[in-house]
Amino acid sequence: MLSTKKTFINLWIAISISLIGATLQILLIYFMLKNFGSEFNGYVRITMLFAALIATADSGIGIVTMILLVKPMQKGDWISANEIYSASKRMYRKSAISSLVIAVAISFLYPVFIHLNLQDIGSILHKETWQNGITLTGTSKDAFASINYFQLVFITLVFSTRNFIPTFFGAAEENVIAADQQSFSRKAIILFSEVFVYSIILMTINISTLSPVVTFSLFWLIGPIKLVFIWIFVKKNYVWLKYRRGIVNQKMNLMSFQLSKSGLGVTLMLSSDILLVILFFGAGVSSTLSLYMIVALNVQAVMMNFIISFREYFTNVIAKQGRLKFETYAKYELYTFAVAAFTFINLAILMPYFVSSMYYPIVRDEIAGLNESGDITSFLPESNAMEFMFTNTTFSMLIAASTSLVIVGESQNTLIQAKGKNYEISNVQNSIGLAYFFSTLIALSIIVLTKPGNNSYIIIGITVMYSLKIFFLFVRSVYLSIYCSRYLAYSATSNFSTRNILVLIVPIVIALTLNYMVVEDIKSVKDYIDENQISFLLQLALITISSSFGLIIVTSFICSPKLIFETIAKIPLVSKIIDINLIQKISDLTIKTDESDIHFLDIEKEKEASSNLTVSFDNEEVRNSKAEFENVTALIDNSDNLIYKVKGER
Repeated sequence: MLSTKKTFINLWIAISISLIGATLQILLIYFMLKNFGSEFNGYVRITMLFAALIATADSGIGIVTMILLVKPMQKGDWISANEIYSASKRMYRKSAISSLVIAVAISFLYPVFIHLNLQDIGSILHKETWQNGITLTGTSKDAFASINYFQLVFITLVFSTRNFIPTFFGAAEENVIAADQQSFSRKAIILFSEVFVYSIILMTINISTLSPVVTFSLFWLIGPIKLVFIWIFVKKNYVWLKYRRGIVNQKMNLMSFQLSKSGLGVTLMLSSDILLVILFFGAGVSSTLSLYMIVALNVQAVMMNFIISFREYFTNVIAKQGRLKFETYAKYELYTFAVAAFTFINLAILMPYFVSSMYYPIVRDEIAGLNESGDITSFLPESNAMEFMFTNTTFSMLIAASTSLVIVGESQNTLIQAKGKNYEISNVQNSIGLAYFFSTLIALSIIVLTKPGNNSYIIIGITVMYSLKIFFLFVRSVYLSIYCSRYLAYSATSNFSTRNILVLIVPIVIALTLNYMVVEDIKSVKDYIDENQISFLLQLALITISSSFGLIIVTSFICSPKLIFETIAKIPLVSKIIDINLIQKISDLTIKTDESDIHFLDIEKEKEASSNLTVSFDNEEVRNSKAEFENVTALIDNSDNLIYKVKGER
């Protein structure tokens, strides 16, 4: 079973990868804006979005393979493990070929749409559609005035097909590594590959005489480099692994199909922001939105590592026990709400200052060159929308709220994936996602046609879009929370869930109140843009991060003292410093809440109990406790029905 130590190793390696990746992507966007302009940046961001959407088609196979491989690899059943591996590799290859066809089609069709949108030609039959490209407005405009159609096709092909080789030849091997609880090795390989290639790209992107086509073609190297190291690691550590052609696993086919099906609506809800904006408001506005989204999505990726890194652990626990004990579930829920609250506070307060300091001067100069007045506050809808996104804290709060709700929903989804019950929630999740997508399409269509607020209609459209997204994400989170407490936890009660919700809400309310009363009075975003004081940004970041962390810990301790105390005590570094026996004594002194009060039972004890760890017993009372535990274990082993005959179980 996955140990707490390995879980935290996986966690911190994943966080390191996300932080380094976020830094590299932020620098990449900065240099793209500086050298090529906002239109080209918007094009590349949408292309990356398409590539990410294509990659999600394989996610269901990976999760199912990891779940099915856990038991055979724990028992040393290499025959069954090889069958699952071979079936997984066969499915990956079929999926990779299908994704390649879609990627090629998108690579040729998307640039046509961009030409029609930017050049206002109106027909793909016009000669100019295939000749005129995106005009470059950055420092590279002297060497390269524009990027033509076929160059755009090539760039799109690079991004949309860069995962083909590693998926076709090495994705199944990565799942074997994950099932063996060696994810930290796989993530270290990914980290090295991305840092190496991104470093070369960041060096070449600033060479003004080098075509951007050459620069962005280097992205294709990430996959082969990663694949070589994955192969070396697998050959060294898994000598029993052998691919057998023709093996089909119907259970795996069904589970992966159900998992992929359950994610269609959610993918639309989580990833369609920039796509909707470019469809209704153009490439310029979508480029500005992408600046915010790259920060928000990378912060979300960092925070999600705190959640997803426990997936292997829950897969093992649920595989052995059928469900989670409610005290474990309550701790996990408290933990995820704390992560979501921390994310919201820091994104809402820091993001406007951070994004503005990095990108606003470049975008402002570009718009000033396009507007006759040279004033960012001119009455162009696009200029007003960009100013709204850069200088208005309302927009950052919308982004922060949607990001936090994504974290809450995905944390519940992680448990459901570990249980293998995705098919039970697929219809509801797809309905919620499709309801969001089509309601947003209708709302934005009405706004574009009627143009309420005249030159502010884009601002209204963006606000409506994110308000709808927040509403549907909230509905999804509530549904998943009810499902998990009812079907994935023993003896669930609403008492601790209510307290955990306070851990999410109270720090957010306090932080936003202080932000409006203190930070905005000291220096608003507009004032900061004019002065652009980096020292103020660093001070604000340090104060916000440290105070939000302290506020969440204090609120958690007030609302659920035993939960937060026991959770912190089990962090490996803390557990080495603090005497566990002392923790037990202090924990027992806390006020009893009710009959469902959480006892001193943590994840590590669940691991020990499920592994039947043999210990020495020194007195009669402990011997009786051991005998009682063994009787219960025997009942569970001899009867499949007893452990599942719980109210609400399916």
